[in-house]
Amino acid sequence: GSWGSLASWGALDSVAAAMATLGLAISAIADRQLYAYCNLDRKAKPPVLDRGLWHFSRHPNYVGEQIWWWSFALFAVARGDWLAMAGPFINSLVLAHVTELTEQHMLSTWTSKARVAEYKRYAKRTPKWLLC
Repeated sequence: GSWGSLASWGALDSVAAAMATLGLAISAIADRQLYAYCNLDRKAKPPVLDRGLWHFSRHPNYVGEQIWWWSFALFAVARGDWLAMAGPFINSLVLAHVTELTEQHMLSTWTSKARVAEYKRYAKRTPKWLLC
């Protein structure tokens, strides 16, 4: 099979490739930061991870994942397949709901009232994803 020609590569493909790379990088960095936080000594661990990418978003790993999925849709759009936008759109709606459920579960299972209070302060100053 042929991979096609590079002549079919356009500006949208370049944007999509950059988005895919950015999304993967954000996810990898956020997951690495979360792993490091989870493995801190209990006495040294702050109640909430609010450093690195977690300073800008309460779920930067989800942000990276969404950027990655939307980049795939952009590759398809570059070939005229606008219907491909439906997948990441539905995925985004589902992940928004899952994000809400995740936070509710965390807050309901944490035994430290101080940690819950700190997370609520963190939530007031930090968006769930980036803009909301």
